[in-house]
Amino acid sequence: MCHSYFVPPRNRGQTMSLPKASRYDSGVYECTADNGVLPHGMGTATLDVQYAPWIDPTMDDEITLMHDQEGFKLRCLADGNPKPHIRWRRKDTTLYWENPLRFHRVRYDVEGTYQCVATSGGFQEVTKDTFINIVGRPQLLGEESVSATAVAAGGTARFACDITADPMPDRIIWLWRDRDGIEKELTVASGEFITINKKRDMDVKSSSSSLTIKDVAYKNEGTYICRASNMFGSVQRNFQLQLTGEKSDQ
Repeated sequence: MCHSYFVPPRNRGQTMSLPKASRYDSGVYECTADNGVLPHGMGTATLDVQYAPWIDPTMDDEITLMHDQEGFKLRCLADGNPKPHIRWRRKDTTLYWENPLRFHRVRYDVEGTYQCVATSGGFQEVTKDTFINIVGRPQLLGEESVSATAVAAGGTARFACDITADPMPDRIIWLWRDRDGIEKELTVASGEFITINKKRDMDVKSSSSSLTIKDVAYKNEGTYICRASNMFGSVQRNFQLQLTGEKSDQ
């Protein structure tokens, strides 16, 4: 008598081990089995390695821009899995901008440190700082470049000139243009009734200067000019001084 028996196949397997999986190990892995009988067995496995956001370290730590420059943008490159959300934040504030960071027109008030912020679920946010330095010729703050002041005879006239610039103005001078169009520079020694005060604020890169004329007389009428300059150019503000009431040749 002949007997037949079913012999179950023997299962054998191989294990692949990655002791320290990195982001570069992500991909499709293929396993093949060959017992000499075609077709060969084949199987695949996909490995997805998640990792924290990573910001390109070659991005500049400081960028210098010219005041009044138009159309500036700065792109932050970052990678991660899951794909990170990239934004810009002004450091130590809650002001955010989308990537790339854009300025339609560069002003002195945009100077500061900006952080590229990369976030993805399950990981702590990653940041990289870039300081944006703004340079250019002096700019007037506040009033128009020309203003008129009327003072009664014997009164006091005060003019103030506020400037922002980088580098700071190397000189802020006051000039007087008389009724005949003749200009001369004013100094503390220009007369006993004239005083000039100056101050600087390095934190906000601003300078201010004021001119005071006491006991105003007809001879003081004219145009007073505040002029500031640095390596990029100069700017000035004109103040027209007129007397009210009866004029006298004092």
